[in-house]
Amino acid sequence: MTWLRAFIVSFFCLVGVSETQAKTFHVFTSSLVSETDTSIFADPGFDDSNWEEVSLDRFDPQGKVMWFRARVDGRDLMQLNETHPLGLFLFALASREVYFNGEKIGATGSPGPTKAEETAGAVDAVYFIPERLIEPGENVIAVRISSHHLPSRVMAPFHAMFITAYQQPNALIKQAYLPAIFAGGAIGLGAFYFLGLFTLNRRDYASLSLSILALAIIGQLSAEAWRAFHLYDYPLHMLRLWLVLGFALIAGAALSVFAAHLFAPKNLRLVFGIGAGLALVSVFLPGYDSKTVFVILSFALAALIASAIGARSQRKGAVITGLAIVFFFVVFLADPWNFLDVNYYLMMAALVFALFILQIRNLTHERIKKEEAALQAIRLRHELLRKQIQPHFMMNTLTALAEWIEQDPKTGVAMIDALSQEMRLLYDHSEKALIPLEEELALCRHHLKVMSLRADANFSLLTSGHTKDLTCPPAIILTLIENAFTHNEYRSGAVFEIHTNRDQHRVCVQCLTPIAETAASCSHTGAGLAYVKARLTEAFADRWEMHSARDGAHWKTETSWQDS
Repeated sequence: MTWLRAFIVSFFCLVGVSETQAKTFHVFTSSLVSETDTSIFADPGFDDSNWEEVSLDRFDPQGKVMWFRARVDGRDLMQLNETHPLGLFLFALASREVYFNGEKIGATGSPGPTKAEETAGAVDAVYFIPERLIEPGENVIAVRISSHHLPSRVMAPFHAMFITAYQQPNALIKQAYLPAIFAGGAIGLGAFYFLGLFTLNRRDYASLSLSILALAIIGQLSAEAWRAFHLYDYPLHMLRLWLVLGFALIAGAALSVFAAHLFAPKNLRLVFGIGAGLALVSVFLPGYDSKTVFVILSFALAALIASAIGARSQRKGAVITGLAIVFFFVVFLADPWNFLDVNYYLMMAALVFALFILQIRNLTHERIKKEEAALQAIRLRHELLRKQIQPHFMMNTLTALAEWIEQDPKTGVAMIDALSQEMRLLYDHSEKALIPLEEELALCRHHLKVMSLRADANFSLLTSGHTKDLTCPPAIILTLIENAFTHNEYRSGAVFEIHTNRDQHRVCVQCLTPIAETAASCSHTGAGLAYVKARLTEAFADRWEMHSARDGAHWKTETSWQDS
């Protein structure tokens, strides 16, 4: 926990006084260490000149009992003691007994040479230093320490040791997390807001991933801040580290999925795969802080790639999101020690807030588009119904009907039945956003039967593929067939082909209409195709595609959309 030492030093530098005034703290960075266990080491007069000096961030009592000794000038302590009683703060994943000038001033748990002989104590503790023990010259601090109860080894079990005004040991840690906690409150509100949006629209996966991102950040912050609000025993610290890493993994994955869904939906698997692949490298890194930071940066890089893809295709918000993620990396490089516990949450709060605004704008834009599409669809529904009963169509159909009634009453009755069935289905479906695909094909067959009897030619519909349980906007296939009659003069009948396919959650419908030798130039605009596109937008927003091109003797129109 190098971050903790860095924070303590920076904190006291801020609250400390100028060079002409008394200091308010004393931080220990190294000590003399021995792996021999004897009570004589507590004696301030013991000669430890042959002990090894070790930096405290490299001090490791895991699996053994050890002693370390440190010295502090009494004049410095007397200056510290002018206004407040003093406390020795010691943060470590270990049990310990603390001696000041040979007198035991406290213990956290009970250290021992084996796991059975040790009683685990709290990670963070403070030991009151009686003023009577402070000598004007050299003062010796001796600590007996052991760590046998960790479920797995850690890279830095010793976190910090310093002397300052006596207070609760987690009071300073709370101050470290206060900015992050305030930021977490805003993130939490946004998380539940977008979770609510997803419950209203189960297809809004962007809101779902954004809410998961925010909730994971809240979970990670809660695990981090647990230390500031509860003096737990040191074996539980591993659970805290695992929770922090796990929530970081979820948050990173959600960030990459959100960015990919918004800016690179066709490359979602690729983007997520890049982030997950890089995150796996963290398994080989030492220390849980290093693992957590690497996981966060791996998925942030994946989100940056998604933003770059979106910027290239000119998707709204991609450039701003990409710049925000770049700034995220800059903040990490500028202050890596304080990144995970302080700056990370401030940056994520800012980033999530920006993503919230972006998502709200996207949802508003999508709602406006759907409303416009709905209005256009209503107009086009009326246009389609008017087109079906336009005088020219009805005159030709009724003329043909009259001839059939005179020449072959049985065929005339069949034509009346086919026409009435077509009109009934067309009217019933016109006010619906989606209808069963099989009913759409039935509508097309009725229309082709009417056209067959009207032109005295054989028009038929050939279908293949899966149609059961599939839905589509009404009259979109019928409109494509009508367009074929508009642009072609079929003198001897024709076969129209409809091929359907469903791949996971995507439906593809391929319509092949024959091209007659006397065909007029094909148009890709007009009321017919405008109606089809408006219906698709109303039903599926922007989750549909349409491609048209000549395919030999046919005109092929391929339409696909994302099904629920």
